[in-house]
Amino acid sequence: AFLQNFHLLVVVFGFEAGLRLINHWTKDESGQSRYPLLSPIYFILITPIFYLGFWMFSGKGLDDEYFFPPLTECSDSNECDGGPSSLWGESVWEIFHVIDLSTISWTAVVRSIPT
Repeated sequence: AFLQNFHLLVVVFGFEAGLRLINHWTKDESGQSRYPLLSPIYFILITPIFYLGFWMFSGKGLDDEYFFPPLTECSDSNECDGGPSSLWGESVWEIFHVIDLSTISWTAVVRSIPT
């Protein structure tokens, strides 16, 4: 199973190797990075580059297991086969049955708002 799905990891290893090579090539004489924003910009560009390359070279992502399959098939009714079609269905509010709001330190929440 691992070898059958190894093509999924090749993409990850390729992006990692690409970042390491770019960082190595852009060091100054002291070994420091000349462009400190290179890594964050690289990480931001991974998704657009992946989709562009995928669109150009393959186009059959569900067949190759690069993407999750659709969860449900919805009809014209208000309900889908897998649950409510609305974002604010009953299941969204179930978390408030689990969390006891009296145990939250609201002082800490207020202090953390500026961050």
